[in-house]
Amino acid sequence: MVLHASDIEQVIIQLTETLRSYFDLPDTPRQRNWWVLVCGEPLQQNSFSERDKARERLRQQLLLCDITLQEYVWIWDNTNRVQVLINQYANRDDAETQAENLRKKGLEVRVVREWDRAGPNDKDLL
Repeated sequence: MVLHASDIEQVIIQLTETLRSYFDLPDTPRQRNWWVLVCGEPLQQNSFSERDKARERLRQQLLLCDITLQEYVWIWDNTNRVQVLINQYANRDDAETQAENLRKKGLEVRVVREWDRAGPNDKDLL
């Protein structure tokens, strides 16, 4: 038997509904967070080797600013540049505060709304 991602997703949805019902939890959607992204260089090519090189250059730039991450979450969107998720906040003001501190270190930073599974839309890319 082969399981597909959509099958697993349906099982998770059913389990979530069962647990919400059992524990009488409200079925409210989760508030989307604000992402703080550090931006690297624009990518001219779609080759994986160029992306890897751009990622490494951004990692080195972060190290020069004494920033190390436990996990590098790379974000790709319509800006066609390398970007890494630095942190996420429930409050936009907190995200903007960290973004400003990172800009003072010479980094290019964006604050965007967390994306849903479908990816970003225009209102997310503020």
